[in-house]
Amino acid sequence: MKQPDRISHYFKSEIGVLIIVTVSGLIYNIGLLAGPYFQGKLIDAVAQGQHLRPVLLVSLLFIAVIAVVQTARAVKRFYVRRFANDVNAQMQNVIYKNIVNESEDNLLNGTVGSLMTKAVSDVDACVEGMRKFTTEIFDTGVFLVSYFIALSVYDWKLTLVSCACIPPALFIAGKLRKVIVGYTSSWRKSVSKVANTTYDYVNNAMLYRINGRESDNCTAYEELNKDYEKKAVLANIWENSMMPLYKIISLIGVIAIVIAGADKVTAGIWTVGKFTAYITMFIALAEKTSHAGKLFNSVQKAEVSWKRIKPFMQNAAGDTTVDTKITVEVTTESPETYRGPEAVSLEHVSFSWAEGNPLIKDLSFGIKCGQMLGMTGPVACGKSSLARIFLGGKTYGGSIKLCSRELSEIPDNERIKLVSYMGHEASLMSASIYDNVTLGDGGDIADVLHAVCFDADLASMHDGIQTLVGNGGRRLSGGQQERIALARTLYHKAPLIILDDPFASVDRTVEQQILADIRTKYSECAVLLISHRLSQFRSLDSVLLLEGNGAYTYSSHEKLIKTSEIYRELYELQEVKNTKEEK
Repeated sequence: MKQPDRISHYFKSEIGVLIIVTVSGLIYNIGLLAGPYFQGKLIDAVAQGQHLRPVLLVSLLFIAVIAVVQTARAVKRFYVRRFANDVNAQMQNVIYKNIVNESEDNLLNGTVGSLMTKAVSDVDACVEGMRKFTTEIFDTGVFLVSYFIALSVYDWKLTLVSCACIPPALFIAGKLRKVIVGYTSSWRKSVSKVANTTYDYVNNAMLYRINGRESDNCTAYEELNKDYEKKAVLANIWENSMMPLYKIISLIGVIAIVIAGADKVTAGIWTVGKFTAYITMFIALAEKTSHAGKLFNSVQKAEVSWKRIKPFMQNAAGDTTVDTKITVEVTTESPETYRGPEAVSLEHVSFSWAEGNPLIKDLSFGIKCGQMLGMTGPVACGKSSLARIFLGGKTYGGSIKLCSRELSEIPDNERIKLVSYMGHEASLMSASIYDNVTLGDGGDIADVLHAVCFDADLASMHDGIQTLVGNGGRRLSGGQQERIALARTLYHKAPLIILDDPFASVDRTVEQQILADIRTKYSECAVLLISHRLSQFRSLDSVLLLEGNGAYTYSSHEKLIKTSEIYRELYELQEVKNTKEEK
């Protein structure tokens, strides 16, 4: 079972690579013993005045062993890096899928900068800790064990005495855990602040420039960066400055080696070569101990990043497919007697923000496939909130059936195949028209561009569908942005299409043509149109008027004109305004 919220999952997923790392790591680190050993042999051979041939043989054997050892080192490093790259890609994929499938409320509780940092910087830091851990298992763990055994073979009593200071060095490294974690956590939060502020300043550069806030922003940004630099320095000082301390403590044992070793050489128990080999091994052992302390620090830093990204590392939404095909019964009956299958059904639905008055109360209505329902009402009456309930993540009372299934019981990865949504903001990417419509799915977009009356606009663009729209669509007019966003929604059509104020910047003639195209070409879908512009509501099958404080009226345009004073006044005022504009 996949458990991407556990570190062990990523080690298991790369078991083949780690086997290669294990074998090559063992060969490399155990093979390193050959260096001091052959070095001692050569010193003894020269000191004893041996002939050239045996010295040459020892030298050639030394070179051959070193070649094998270094080859194993290269293999180990290559596959450790491959392990890190693979894990990084896995984590990035999981965190991306979870972020894009996160509920709207949860995403709004965070900031763009924090999400960017978690999705990139924290994943990198976490993977780097895993890489160092994997590396040091051999470069430190196996090395220490093999060297300790080799030293014990020479003299186990002297080895125990000289290595007595190594455990205190590791103990100190462990005790500094909370300090390093604290400084690293503070630094990571500062990274998120800088990333979020950078995004805000870039995204709203024109707004700040118009209102003369550039100088103030530069000053505030400079202060923010100073704070970031200060915390980054503190975090790295605590991580790196401890290494010399660990090394000094570990090397204290060299005093005992010099004293005892000198006595052994004088007494003829050891040769000069053996003494040289022993002290060289011990210094290498002490050096690696300091690396072990640094490893602890790196793992502790990675732990901070893992805690930050772990909430986004649960099982991501799968690729479960849902049969969204609905058979539609063709009919020429009036809207009141339409017999098509019902795509959406609401019964006694209520919704309110936490500790607030209900926006929606005891609401009941239905939309059948092939029907278009218009929804309108005063500002802040709950229109957009009702639409977003269909996007998931919001608790509601009553029952909402979507394709005969209770909305709250439909998994996110299935729900997104049942609802196509266009918000009142176009939300375009800095990419081509084609990419903004297809979102990477590929295919022909000519039909949807024709349905949103974009043919003439496209003909005037030199690069056609490959025209870049700019950051947020800034190279396009407001009406063009809306129609591209609408084309994207229609291209990814679902049984329920929700359009939240899609024609705010589109003239009435184009709006009328687009609605006619949608009714003709998307008759298998139910359409919920939210709008303050009521000029086209007469052509819709029914109208939902939200009046505020939970009150509503569900009827047809003609009946609302006769029975609702609010609706009639809104419609007549708009008609008068439209008549004046036409003149």
